[in-house]
Amino acid sequence: MRVSRIAAPLAALALLALGSAALANMAAPWTPGDPVGEPSGVFRHLDIQRETLAFDLRPLAVNAPAAVTATYRVHNRGEAVTVELLFVSPGIEAGSLTVDGEAVPVEPLAEPTLPPDWAPPSEAPAIGGGERRYTVVEPTGIALLFRATLARGVHELAVSYTMRPSEYHGPEVYRDWQVGYVLAPARSWASFRRLDVTVELPAGWDAATSLAMTREGDRLSARFDGVPADTLAITVRHPLDASEPEGVGLAAVLAGSVPLLLAGWWAGRAAARRRWSGGHAAVATLALVVVGGALVAALAAAAMTLLLPAPDPAQVSRTWSYGGGYGEVGIVLLGLWGGALAAVVGMVAGFVPGRRRAGGGGTGLPDRHLPGRWA
Repeated sequence: MRVSRIAAPLAALALLALGSAALANMAAPWTPGDPVGEPSGVFRHLDIQRETLAFDLRPLAVNAPAAVTATYRVHNRGEAVTVELLFVSPGIEAGSLTVDGEAVPVEPLAEPTLPPDWAPPSEAPAIGGGERRYTVVEPTGIALLFRATLARGVHELAVSYTMRPSEYHGPEVYRDWQVGYVLAPARSWASFRRLDVTVELPAGWDAATSLAMTREGDRLSARFDGVPADTLAITVRHPLDASEPEGVGLAAVLAGSVPLLLAGWWAGRAAARRRWSGGHAAVATLALVVVGGALVAALAAAAMTLLLPAPDPAQVSRTWSYGGGYGEVGIVLLGLWGGALAAVVGMVAGFVPGRRRAGGGGTGLPDRHLPGRWA
């Protein structure tokens, strides 16, 4: 991203000319992620006393898959029973399921049949309010069936796996990472008493959730009695820099135009004192316009490049990459025109009053009372 800012003055006209073609080739702003959710099965004789659901999203900071861990405290009120737990997520293949600390064998399913309630959300919360589209890959050929025998009494089931969140590439600098966890299948248990949820965030990242959660530092947490909703949607995003490139560039344009305005005024006064003709003053003004406009444009480009850290390339939004640079190019062009305008205004403001005081009029034309050589 830093390279694009340095090249902005040279690429300004080319980008403006090719802008419509580039935007026309943009891909869809979303990238489907892995489906994740509660296991499906028939659990009419089993009570969930407590589920602890933990999302570790910190690996997203380095563009690595997130981790999901769900621990169930299960009470079997009847005789020993064999239960089948169907998990749907690509990452489950590298995951594990244990019952009372013992690993449980798995059986992959090529074409899993999912119950009607196993439906991920169609939208996820947006950072700052509202909602955005949420998509996942089709859950075909990515399910595992766990069979476990539970004797009468209380047991602990623990499952852990990795998953790739969905991505939404909006107009902001950084993309949204989205997780849509399906809770609805938990209602198939005989009872479900309590759900504890925690979300570990990358340091300083912004977050939004579909269910109310409390944030302490970089950790979200919540406790629910029963199953609070069919789904839990989570959105996280790399934080924006305190200063945007366009704001810094605009400040540089203003800062560079003021001295150029004064320089033009001084040059205009000097030209009037030397009794230059209007033609000579116009040539001097043109030279000041070219040099001054280029200097202010270069100052704006340098400010946006050197005074701000480059965006994290691993987190940049695809949509912003296509169109976000146009704002910076516009600031550079504004610097070019702003510098030129400041030079013209300063030159005229200094030259015309000075010429009048010298008795030469304000038009730059020959004065009958003055020697013809001043014309």
